[in-house]
Amino acid sequence: MKDTVAIDPQGAWTSANRGGASVGGRLTADQIAAMKALAADPRIGREAGRTPEPTKCRDAFSYEVTVGAAHVSYVDCPADPDQPTASIALVKQALQYTTMRQR
Repeated sequence: MKDTVAIDPQGAWTSANRGGASVGGRLTADQIAAMKALAADPRIGREAGRTPEPTKCRDAFSYEVTVGAAHVSYVDCPADPDQPTASIALVKQALQYTTMRQR
């Protein structure tokens, strides 16, 4: 099992951890606009089509991002080439908005 964060187009979000605990909330209008702008980045579609090499990191987080039909997987390893920068920006923003709400 893994930790997950899901945000719908209207800004409702849920976050669940591998232990089964979950929380949810709603993004503000400004946060929704920021997330939609990041999700609309055309680089995400290109990043979904890439085939990354095996990671060089031994202990790093793995992420999966789905925006519409585009699905991007990556390991948070700065030493890896061809990092999906648009997807990373989207994940960072999503985690910031949902993690801040959990506190």
